[in-house]
Amino acid sequence: MTAVDEWELFVSGSVEQALHAFRNNYRKYGSEGSLSNCGLALLDLERFVEAISVFEEIRRAELRGRTTSETTLVKLGVARWCSGDQTGALREWEMSIDTDYADEAGGVQGPATLWFGAMKTGDRLREQKAIRALEKFWNSRLLGAKRWPGPAAIAGFILGNVDEQLFVHGWAKSPPILEARRKCKALFWAGVKQKNQSIAVKYFTAARANRHAVLEPEFYLAKCVCAETSR
Repeated sequence: MTAVDEWELFVSGSVEQALHAFRNNYRKYGSEGSLSNCGLALLDLERFVEAISVFEEIRRAELRGRTTSETTLVKLGVARWCSGDQTGALREWEMSIDTDYADEAGGVQGPATLWFGAMKTGDRLREQKAIRALEKFWNSRLLGAKRWPGPAAIAGFILGNVDEQLFVHGWAKSPPILEARRKCKALFWAGVKQKNQSIAVKYFTAARANRHAVLEPEFYLAKCVCAETSR
């Protein structure tokens, strides 16, 4: 089975089969990508303790190579948050602000998730730290962009510089799979900032509706929030 076939299984919703394939691939080739995919599949299956173990293993490998990755710490934080370990999640997200490798905007995902967690838990010091980090990524010229300007748009929205209509609907659509991933992100953050609870739930539900977004941390956070609101 090729890596494309494995990923198609995952995206189609055959998550247990995909997990088995990811694990086999990792045993054969030792690919960090396959191990990370195992972690995502475990998140999707809500096997959070196992997901934490996987992302911790990736983190240890990175440290042995004397490098750090925002993406790994964000995913580890998501797994901890969904498991109920909010303190651990905040710790991982705070560390993700200062890493060697980050997203295409240079590191929006880490402070964004830290802001989310700090805001939810009432941690004002970390919330302000996240805001200060996000301010580095926003440029008002991005408001004139014809297409989604990447993660920097999230920084602008959290900071209150981009309105909800533009953030969710205004920028020109990307190719279908990229648009699914963009929409997942935009809908999740719109839900986080939405004061009307029923509208927020609709946003979170829509954020996790398209499985082409399974690469995005927001996909799993949206699932987690939906599960919490349905209890």
